[in-house]
Amino acid sequence: MSKYQMYQRQKRVPRRRGVHPVWQGIGCVMLILMPLLAWGIEEILFQIAIQQRWPIPYEWSLPPRWPQWMWQLPFLAPFLASTQSWTHFTARLLAWVAVLVILWLVLLFVYAAIYKASAPKDPVQEMLPPPPKVKRYRR
Repeated sequence: MSKYQMYQRQKRVPRRRGVHPVWQGIGCVMLILMPLLAWGIEEILFQIAIQQRWPIPYEWSLPPRWPQWMWQLPFLAPFLASTQSWTHFTARLLAWVAVLVILWLVLLFVYAAIYKASAPKDPVQEMLPPPPKVKRYRR
């Protein structure tokens, strides 16, 4: 112990480990709801495209062609046979990916705007501990 100050250890606050519940919600939206929403939007857009006779490349309107080795796998053969009746498979897949990327970018910008609005003004100052109080010297 020093002559003029009392030595005490400061109790450390245990840091909470784990994922924040808000991040869990955003992860659920990005992994489960976004692909389903993209699929629904793609279906609506594709119906409009067919009704409006938008030009779709001929190669994109063919059923999918699978490699020969995939047909030799017994557990995949029934699924592959059922896919031969699908039309516009490539066009639908590309539209789904495009809609998914657009939705992901929209969610990204919305999240960034919310974070920017709710973040502290100077994050560096928020991370630093408060400066120690200096007592005035007295004789």
